[in-house]
Amino acid sequence: MVSRRSVLNYVTLGAAFGVVSVGASGLLRSCAPSADIRAEHLPFLKIDIAQLEPGKDHRFLLDNTPLGIHILTDAELAQVNALHLGLDPWVKRNYPHPQMPATAENLIQPGPIPFVALWLTTEPWQIVVLGDGAGEYGGFFDPHRAGHYDVLGRIHKGIGHNLAVPYLTQISETVYGVYADRFVARLKAGNT
Repeated sequence: MVSRRSVLNYVTLGAAFGVVSVGASGLLRSCAPSADIRAEHLPFLKIDIAQLEPGKDHRFLLDNTPLGIHILTDAELAQVNALHLGLDPWVKRNYPHPQMPATAENLIQPGPIPFVALWLTTEPWQIVVLGDGAGEYGGFFDPHRAGHYDVLGRIHKGIGHNLAVPYLTQISETVYGVYADRFVARLKAGNT
């Protein structure tokens, strides 16, 4: 049989533990670095598109995910404007628009040098696509599912979705920054 005094001791110890744990978590949270300091240590890539050769695929690795930048030539601009949307009319973005129509206006980055930025993996298995004009539409080719993409990452033949577009921040006229997709939403919310 448990005495009344033992029950009171257990209740008092439990309440004291709760108060101490709440106070300790608040203290530890106040000692943590702020969101802007944590953002400096996130996977980030700075790219100067003026240094890239037009008409070629330029690949970068960010957070173990291949990123492709393609500076469009006048011939490629004419070609992608002549093509229809493809099999998948939507393109996935992490932020600020989770899904948008896969038109050339939405995929080509505005500015003095027209370019497109794409994550070079397919959903959901993260198969890396082949580039530099691979496939029947002069863009990319998915060897796993025989997907043929145009230079904007829109699928025209095969199984799959359009290639996802990363969130770009413009640092200067020709310099852009890219965060790894898994951090973008947390960065915008301030919870890195």
